[in-house]
Amino acid sequence: MKNYLFCSILCLYTLFGLSQEGETPSVKHDELPRFAVRANLGIPKIISSEKYRNSFSGVFSGEIGVTYKLFGDYIIGIGYNYNYFKAQRYFRENTNPKINASMQMHGGFIKLAHDHFFSPTAFTTVSLNMGYQTGKFYGLQYPTRDTIRQKYNSQFGNAYIEPMIGVYFMVDPNFAFGAHLSYSYNFQQFSAENIGFNKFGFSANPPDQKRGYNELHNAWGMSMITLGFGFYYGLVRKR
Repeated sequence: MKNYLFCSILCLYTLFGLSQEGETPSVKHDELPRFAVRANLGIPKIISSEKYRNSFSGVFSGEIGVTYKLFGDYIIGIGYNYNYFKAQRYFRENTNPKINASMQMHGGFIKLAHDHFFSPTAFTTVSLNMGYQTGKFYGLQYPTRDTIRQKYNSQFGNAYIEPMIGVYFMVDPNFAFGAHLSYSYNFQQFSAENIGFNKFGFSANPPDQKRGYNELHNAWGMSMITLGFGFYYGLVRKR
């Protein structure tokens, strides 16, 4: 968590410095195009249940969408979200057979947002994505000792919400780039039993591990925070 906070401060400092180089045209908030494309890319970090955190780690998260300015600086939009996770190192290196598993999530959402200019060339965006995500696990394995292998339940789907805050710097009257931080909560509960991870989980033998894998808490939905970069591109100039 400390590394995430440090990276977010560093990203904002770097972006602010870049935005000050050269002349950047000032833009009034009411001059932004009504239609725009907004996208964000980042690295997700799982922060929900212990069992989920000890099973997968985030590799990539991205979203892209089209927004429309309703009135003032209030915005509505639709978009697509994608997340990619890989199995934790324990499962990839210390099981027999090794589990090079991954999880991919696809989602569609409605965005409600508000832009606020705090300088002629910079603005913040506070938004809330609400939608539905489907997920699928790939590369699952069965213990060699299993003679009867019941098919894993490798797919799921559920609603999710994602509040987000971003800071963006104008480099052109129609283009801005910046950094964002978001928290995503999927109401689906992670199930190690559905994908067979409970058959491979570590024991409580290591000195730094007080509990075994199957004793880890798993009381919440699948949530994560994401730190990354984003951009704004206005499609049509307001007349």
